[in-house]
Amino acid sequence: MIPLRLQLKNFMSYGSQLQEINFSSYNLIYLSGKNGHGKSALLDAITWAVWGQARKATGTPKADQGLLRLGNNNMVVIFEFEFNGNRYRIRREVSFHYGKPYALLDFGMFNQEGTLVSMTEKTIRMTQDKIEATIGLDYDTYINSAFLRQGQANEFSKKTPKERKDILGSVLGLDTFETLKKLALDKIKQLQNEQNSSLKLLEHIGGKLEKIPVVQAELTGLTRQFDLLQIRERDLQGKQKQYEQIEQQYNVQEQHLAVIGVKLEQITKQEKVYIEQLQQVRQEWQRVHRVRLDSKDSDALKQREQELQKELVALQKKQQKQLLLQEQILKNKELVQKQLHIIQAEFQEESHKKKENISKIKLVIANEQTQYEQLLKKAEYNNKLIYQENKKIQELCATVDKATVELKNKETLQYKFEKKKEGYQRFVPMYNNAHQEREQLIQKQAMSHDDNDPSCPLCEQNLSASRKRFLKIKLDKRQQWLEHRLARLRKLIESFKPMLTEEHQQLKRLHELATQQSVNQMKLVEYENALQKIMLEQEVYHKEAAQSVEIIKVQQLELTKAEILFKQLQLEDSIKTNLSYQQELKKLQTVEKEQQELSYNADEHQQLVQKLSKLEEQTKLFENLSKQIEQQSERFERIQMLCGLIKESRTERQKLDKERIEFVDLPKKKEQLLLYKAEVQKQITGLLQEKEQLVQTKGRLENEHASLEAIAKEGQDSKKAVKHLDVEIDEYKAIAQALGKDGIQALLIEDAIPEIEQEANTLLSRLTDNQAQIFIESLRDLKGGGAKETLDIKISDAAGLRPYEMFSGGEAFRIDFAIRIAISKLLARRAGTSLQTLIIDEGFGSQDEEGLVHIMDAIYKIQEDFAKIIIVSHLASLKEQFPIHFVIEKLSTGSRVSVVENG
Repeated sequence: MIPLRLQLKNFMSYGSQLQEINFSSYNLIYLSGKNGHGKSALLDAITWAVWGQARKATGTPKADQGLLRLGNNNMVVIFEFEFNGNRYRIRREVSFHYGKPYALLDFGMFNQEGTLVSMTEKTIRMTQDKIEATIGLDYDTYINSAFLRQGQANEFSKKTPKERKDILGSVLGLDTFETLKKLALDKIKQLQNEQNSSLKLLEHIGGKLEKIPVVQAELTGLTRQFDLLQIRERDLQGKQKQYEQIEQQYNVQEQHLAVIGVKLEQITKQEKVYIEQLQQVRQEWQRVHRVRLDSKDSDALKQREQELQKELVALQKKQQKQLLLQEQILKNKELVQKQLHIIQAEFQEESHKKKENISKIKLVIANEQTQYEQLLKKAEYNNKLIYQENKKIQELCATVDKATVELKNKETLQYKFEKKKEGYQRFVPMYNNAHQEREQLIQKQAMSHDDNDPSCPLCEQNLSASRKRFLKIKLDKRQQWLEHRLARLRKLIESFKPMLTEEHQQLKRLHELATQQSVNQMKLVEYENALQKIMLEQEVYHKEAAQSVEIIKVQQLELTKAEILFKQLQLEDSIKTNLSYQQELKKLQTVEKEQQELSYNADEHQQLVQKLSKLEEQTKLFENLSKQIEQQSERFERIQMLCGLIKESRTERQKLDKERIEFVDLPKKKEQLLLYKAEVQKQITGLLQEKEQLVQTKGRLENEHASLEAIAKEGQDSKKAVKHLDVEIDEYKAIAQALGKDGIQALLIEDAIPEIEQEANTLLSRLTDNQAQIFIESLRDLKGGGAKETLDIKISDAAGLRPYEMFSGGEAFRIDFAIRIAISKLLARRAGTSLQTLIIDEGFGSQDEEGLVHIMDAIYKIQEDFAKIIIVSHLASLKEQFPIHFVIEKLSTGSRVSVVENG
């Protein structure tokens, strides 16, 4: 991060006019001015703009209120800087109204045309996270590395070993490993939850599997019971067959009985015919015999016949007149009917017209109703299509969403894979180098054990006994550290290889899923277009259906009117108003009245005709009496013959009656047989029902047994899943342990320590004329044996090896200065860029004149390592050492910054 331009308003000692400070043209900048004029305020403005943090009073949660210039309620800082070749701008503003703060944060990047492109997120927290993600630094890391705050040059060194290690981890970007560790722990928790669910399922399955022996025993009992039922069924079927054979015999007997009955019926009918013929012949014989006896009254019969003839003539005259009147009535009725037909025809024509109108309206309604129903069917069909398309879209969306969820982690997984791959590729040479260094160290230790040789095994200079002991202790510690490092690296390499293989397969599957996702998204667009087309058709169908409904309503109203008019049309009214019909009807009524007045009795006429007919018949009998007397002997013989036939019929009938008596108990026998047969059938039906119930129970038990077997298989699968989860949990525990502070992070810190030591010692040797050397130890021996992770700083000088805490004043500042510069260089190298900005705020007051010379010499020598160095001091002796001065003066309107160039 290279400062380019800073604008501030109402920030600490700076006034209400927006003031701009341009850093872009200068590489080495010296901020000078009196105490309290606002030198450090410029640096606070930078950190407040980027991180929202700066100096604050103890116990105050935020610095905003303390940074605001007194008497004002609005504070603005705009900071432009360069990072990794890109130019960014941050604008942070805070206003206080009625004691309540209102904050605003904008973040943007300048494109190649110089236009600011906004990168501001929805919330201040999200925007702040984006700023920190862009520059790769948080506030604590920054103030512990490239920013030596006033009075806080020992910000890193004064921390506890654990805090130093945390800060160094943050500088090295080890937070990623903490994130990965958290993901691994979350995965462990998820797997443990799955395992617990599987264990509960196993417990539940175990309870269910206890039923298997019970179900098997029930199935065995049911099979035995089923066999017994089949034996009973065979017995009952045998009885049923026997009863059916007996029933067939009874049926034959019944058929024979029916033949006897038919014969009896035929004989009875024939006997009846004989009796009827006998009665007729006997009556005829008796009639002729009576006529023969009554032949002396023939004259009286003739006289009675003449009287009846006269009465008949009178009645015939009345009958003739009756016929004439009847004919007239028929003619009149015909005329009335004809007139009525004319009226009815006219009525029918009018009625037909009205019916035709009603039919037309009904036809229109029916056509519209048909069209409406067709539209409804089309709409219903479209609804089905819409449902199907929606279902397809929902299923495809579910697939796309599921794939999106999976692909959401693709970049993260790819990033993790690359990181792990990078770590694996880094750890292998680290392991080889450590192994090689350990071998070399063993050789050096062998040389240092020679007490007779006072020379150093490394540089061949003579050493005192104490320095040789010190060297031996250092080599032993180094060997212990290397052994510890090799063990960790071996464990990490062994754990990384299977993880890389598995994640490679996952990435391959995700690449295939991404391809399928593109195809599914294209299908989704097609389905949505098809759905849109169907929806438009549906809308047209609904509009046409609504129009049909309106037409039907109008036509139904017309139909109602037409039906009312049709009902009002009455035939009786037309008949009453027709004059011709009324005249003919009046004539008919007159003739009918005359007919009623005529006293003609048809029954009397008929009786007279019958009496006359009988008299004529008797007269004819008298005339034919001689013939009838001759036939009397034939009739007598016929009577004797018929009596003989009747006697024979009665004898045959009695014989058949006797034969029928033999089968008199046949119905009872058959009824009893049918009862037995019904009882057997009832038993068979009950047995079949019982058998069916057994079959159902057996089927249920077999299904339950199959279900229990499936559950048993599921239990086996769950056991395998639990074992697999155990293995997976152990693997993720190993990963979490490897990603923890005592795993990869410790190795990376251990890997960085020699780098920091070398950089710090290079600078410290310049500041102390090679009189001091820094040692950073990551392991500390424990009294009870073993080692503990730490980060101790020790300094070797002419007085021996002492902890950092034993130094103070100028010595401590030089050590802090060297360590902070070394950490800053490490931070830049790990970020993949050259070191960008170094800021030193005061701290030179503790140095003597020689110390200031050494520090200035060191600053000039490290200038090439930084894109920009900003020094803050109020010492007059330093002013002439810098070519560019930013002079800060405090005026009544606020602090002002002016640039002064020295030669």
